[in-house]
Amino acid sequence: MKEITLPVLPHDTPPRVAIAVMHLAQRSGVVTKVGYSVRLVRARDLLDAPNAASLADVEGVELSLTVAQPFRVERTGGHDWTRSGGGLGMVMPYDWTRFQDVFDTSAYDYALHRLDVGAAVIITRSEDYEADLNGEPVDCYCAGPRHHGYSQPHPGICPRDNNPIRCW
Repeated sequence: MKEITLPVLPHDTPPRVAIAVMHLAQRSGVVTKVGYSVRLVRARDLLDAPNAASLADVEGVELSLTVAQPFRVERTGGHDWTRSGGGLGMVMPYDWTRFQDVFDTSAYDYALHRLDVGAAVIITRSEDYEADLNGEPVDCYCAGPRHHGYSQPHPGICPRDNNPIRCW
């Protein structure tokens, strides 16, 4: 597991603005909130939705991964508290066991640790998933299941899994 902080943008943000924010933040993903749903939108998801008018449209394509929220957090007196079973318990900043339980019992690859104004802390299933988000968006992505990035010039066909490589 690995922790990464990502920018938070409104769901009506145009994709070109989201990409600009990713470049500024040196990240390849942003978090957006629609109602009670918190979603992760990766740069490669935007490439897969070229006609999207906003981040909400990208989510509708179901290419963005839903971020698991393993417990509800309440902020009281400067501390984060979880509500479970009618009681409150203090959230430990690196209580990895709660997130490991989420990953072990679900198909989630990302879990929400903290959501503040402008930034979200995400816990990833593995270091590979964190590496996919850490750094600026690249020009090209493999169309295969992992959607790993390529800088230009690229070979045209991904040498790892023989899928085409798509660019902006």
